[in-house]
Amino acid sequence: MAYTYNIKTSKDDKVSRNSLFVCHNIMKVVKLFLSTFLIGYIYQFCGDIHEYIFKVGVFELCHYAALLIVFLALVPLVEITNRVWIYRIGVMCRVIFVAFAVFFGDKIAMLLPLAGALDGFSNGVYYASYNVMRQEMVSRKKLGAYIFVGEGVSKVINVAVPLVLGALIDVSSYTHIAIYILILCIIQLAISFGVRAQRPADSKFDLKNYFSRLKQTPIAGKKIKMTFLMTIVYAFTGIASTLLNVCIVMQFNSSFSLGLLSSVFAAVSVVTLLVFNFVTKVGKRGWVFGTIALLPPICTCIFAAFSSVTSLVVYNVGIAISQVIAVSFFELYKNSTLKEAGMYDCIPEHQFVLEGILDFFRLVSICLLLLFSCFNSLLLFKVFLCIVSLSYTLVIFGVAVFEKKFLKPLSEKDTFKIILRNLKDLK
Repeated sequence: MAYTYNIKTSKDDKVSRNSLFVCHNIMKVVKLFLSTFLIGYIYQFCGDIHEYIFKVGVFELCHYAALLIVFLALVPLVEITNRVWIYRIGVMCRVIFVAFAVFFGDKIAMLLPLAGALDGFSNGVYYASYNVMRQEMVSRKKLGAYIFVGEGVSKVINVAVPLVLGALIDVSSYTHIAIYILILCIIQLAISFGVRAQRPADSKFDLKNYFSRLKQTPIAGKKIKMTFLMTIVYAFTGIASTLLNVCIVMQFNSSFSLGLLSSVFAAVSVVTLLVFNFVTKVGKRGWVFGTIALLPPICTCIFAAFSSVTSLVVYNVGIAISQVIAVSFFELYKNSTLKEAGMYDCIPEHQFVLEGILDFFRLVSICLLLLFSCFNSLLLFKVFLCIVSLSYTLVIFGVAVFEKKFLKPLSEKDTFKIILRNLKDLK
């Protein structure tokens, strides 16, 4: 009997869900190489800090412009076709981009607009299908565990991989290491054949119906509209993360140092996520959110006023703690609300709107970076850094308001049940 795909029953397909999980975490390793370390690699070909910031901005601008165009073009296609083949094409596009890095070698730093566009194109194809399939394949009850475990694994990857990559790039070369990343991409492509999905019967892409359904479900509509607002602010965390790597590279000018510090700060994130989830409770952690939300502006101001290795470490620790909380809870609430309302047939439209808002305002943030870089002023760069770092603060405040407004406080008994359920989902 042929495999039959159904949105409501696909959550029982553990092979597909686990294959998707493994593939995506391999994707994160590849992304570290193609973003974090490529940004560090660019520094070797820049005459000064202002040229470096401008080139990073150009790469990111081309990346997100291509991502936005491709994503918005493909999501309607994902809705009316077998989404897993688009997913595999996205993985193959990553293979092609890494092969591009191997072929052009050192010249890749001179072809930043093209490299950024290819990176964005491959990401757009990948996420157009991945975002839809993840929300379809993971049940509402397991979504929290899936996201938090995924974020935890991501941070563990960020502990080990940057250290290894940084050391290898310093003793070898970026191009040489790209060959090993290419092999990893091919392995990812092979695992992707464990993901099974087909077009749901009689599905069609209908934005008008999506917004109409939101009006018909007032509570879900209010929740989703709030996630739209949070998405606008969340978009600016992307450039904040990029500038974090820029600051480390400028301070140490070493791939190993970039990898070492990235690993240390990722470890801080893992500990933060574990402690937060096992110690705090819904409805009774507003003060914890408030305290963590204050870390980015305080740490950024310290770094801007007293630029040194110590202040850079303080800044990174503050951002690492606030980032993991902001990202984890934002991802949870933006994806779970639609399922709570039973709007399974609107998942592609939901992702279309969210990603469209996200990438558009990412482009806005990058344009602002390029504008600030034109003044060739280190002071303005620090001012911009302080501004974008506030995005973490605002997202965390948004999460706190979301919980207070829409979620009921949990008792000790309910909290314990959720912890046990999350532990069970890890098996």
